[in-house]
Amino acid sequence: DNCGACDNDSDNDCVQDCAGTWGGTAAVDECDVCGGDNTSCDPSLLVPDEYSNIQSAINASNNGDEIIVSSGIYYEHLEITGKTISIIGSSRENTIIHGNNNGRAFEITSFSEADISSLSITNGVGQPGGGVYISESTVTIHDVDIKENTGHGNGAGLSANLSDLNMYNVKVYDNNCISGSCDGGG
Repeated sequence: DNCGACDNDSDNDCVQDCAGTWGGTAAVDECDVCGGDNTSCDPSLLVPDEYSNIQSAINASNNGDEIIVSSGIYYEHLEITGKTISIIGSSRENTIIHGNNNGRAFEITSFSEADISSLSITNGVGQPGGGVYISESTVTIHDVDIKENTGHGNGAGLSANLSDLNMYNVKVYDNNCISGSCDGGG
């Protein structure tokens, strides 16, 4: 079998645990976390401790959840669609959403309600809104840097359409609008 027992006794055959280890002991806890200890049933999803990336935590989140993101550079293109969640980094200096210069870094649409704080959004490319694009949503952004993004048209750093946007202690700078109307380049 997969655990190295070479016999015809099915009683000692092993199976994969929830982490994919043959003969392993990891089990799904009551919070539906593989290898968890039943402490993550609260509405906090931890990146990277419980989820390897931010988007997987967004996908797993329920309305009202908080996604707590540890220090690091996260090469992602984040999408929040129709959810009410918070994403909280460790600080704008140490938690970085990096769009890798090949797509918008952050998109919030479809009547979402989001609170984004204590992180930086950088190196996104989009039309409109290279760094952040918000449409038909209610968003609060605070203690955030939106920098070094590229827009093809309105809002290189940030573009909001038909939305309620509240920002405080937000720095939008060194963004580049390379074509079309360059309103909101930052």
